[in-house]
Amino acid sequence: MRNREKGNGNKQQKAKQREQRLMAIGGGLLCAAAFGIGSLTVLGVSGKYNLERHTENYAAETMQSVQNIPVMSVKTEEQQKGQIGYEGHNYRYNDDILTFLFMGIEKESNGEPVKEAQNGGRAAALFLLVLNSHQQTITVLPVNCGTMIDIDVYDEQGIREGMITAPVAIQHQFGDGGKKSCEYQVKAVSRLFYGIPVHGYLAVDMDGVLTVSDMLGGMDLNVLKDIRAGKRSPLEEFVNRAREMTKKDISLLIKIFNKISDRAVTDITVDEMAYVAVNTGGYHFDAGRIIAVPGKSIGQADNAGGGDDEFYADESALYQLVLDIFYEPAD
Repeated sequence: MRNREKGNGNKQQKAKQREQRLMAIGGGLLCAAAFGIGSLTVLGVSGKYNLERHTENYAAETMQSVQNIPVMSVKTEEQQKGQIGYEGHNYRYNDDILTFLFMGIEKESNGEPVKEAQNGGRAAALFLLVLNSHQQTITVLPVNCGTMIDIDVYDEQGIREGMITAPVAIQHQFGDGGKKSCEYQVKAVSRLFYGIPVHGYLAVDMDGVLTVSDMLGGMDLNVLKDIRAGKRSPLEEFVNRAREMTKKDISLLIKIFNKISDRAVTDITVDEMAYVAVNTGGYHFDAGRIIAVPGKSIGQADNAGGGDDEFYADESALYQLVLDIFYEPAD
């Protein structure tokens, strides 16, 4: 019995190490992608148009503008004008924000489509990359994969059956392991951040992430622990190293994406990538722009259900974080 428990402990430890590497490399890849090919001279005009359409489509699908999403505040006259009132201040959504979701996926399908209903593979890493053209900044928001939220449940035919409270990373399992799973995961992460639009996603499986790590000089497994402890400099160092490498070889990111193309799923088009690359090359990024979702973890010892750690976001602090990053003062 003791040997079995020891074996389970080793498996959980290895899974934690893989998650740490996935999250660290994923954040670094996204930042490098935003910075690395900033010297491109061809402006992706159609890319800009497509990205702007994401926000418009979101508003159309929800039958309300992004600015008018009431979450923790009572609807006021200011909100009717496209503003949100909270804690005595008014905010307006920044329509020029661009948000991308990175997903590191653990699955056994090797990119082949699978039947729906929990066969699509679980997200082992989730990062939001936020590009703010007004402030000329890049922000990375690591999402704890154990964050408990309401996720959608689908049957084998892809028919939605309802919702359950579960770790956000499980949402990817309800899908085909490809585009559908990614769309489900994007929706769940958007829900966690009070409905903000996500303009594109990139999902890479474990082998693909390891390939990226090797091509960018490797990544220390302790980076995720450092981030949770408030030490963000290792990830900053990795991003800066990736930036230097891509400055020396502007084709490096193209080589990376080509190398992992059979292990990745994305809805980001070439023209959208060109637009982002051209316009974010000079954006500011440092360790202070890596901001974890505020909240509290419940370890296995405290979790009556056992299994992985559960993370509960501090809703008030998270809501204020969303306002600070995705909105602008309207007072």
